[in-house]
Amino acid sequence: MVNGRDKGNKYENAICLAFSRWLFPELPQTTRVERLPFRRRTTSVVPLDGHWHGAGDILHRPDLPHPWPFCVECKRVEGWTLDGSFAATWPVWSWWSQALAQARRVGRAPLLICGRNRRPDYVLLRLGDAICLALSRSVQLQRPGHPLVAVALLRDLTAVEPTLLSRVSMAST
Repeated sequence: MVNGRDKGNKYENAICLAFSRWLFPELPQTTRVERLPFRRRTTSVVPLDGHWHGAGDILHRPDLPHPWPFCVECKRVEGWTLDGSFAATWPVWSWWSQALAQARRVGRAPLLICGRNRRPDYVLLRLGDAICLALSRSVQLQRPGHPLVAVALLRDLTAVEPTLLSRVSMAST
């Protein structure tokens, strides 16, 4: 039986590695997760001034080469599909609501990363943020009564020029 906590920890560590390689392409392949500039939130790592900043599932060092605008929520769950987005009960909508609420509390832009086994990882972000990042390979989705969101592959997000991160608005919506 799969331990959900271990699965979530491994997923968040993989996201930390993807973000670290995005902003630090020269990062050696052998860098241990404890030495990455991004780290998953644990009870042993709290965002102390001067050490780790951020909110949500992923924290970051304060010395990143580009401003980090996101409050990141990670979900690795089986059973959801993209075609489920047409249903009001699509589980990703509740994950997105959680990401929005967290981001509003800390004044950051929401970023939801979701995946499942043997499938690519997806990101949901505000449509305006996707436009600011020039994230051209994305689709727009709308939950009835809510603003448009952009859905893209994580690999497409991490292919964006990191200098564009400064364009992302941290204003709550």
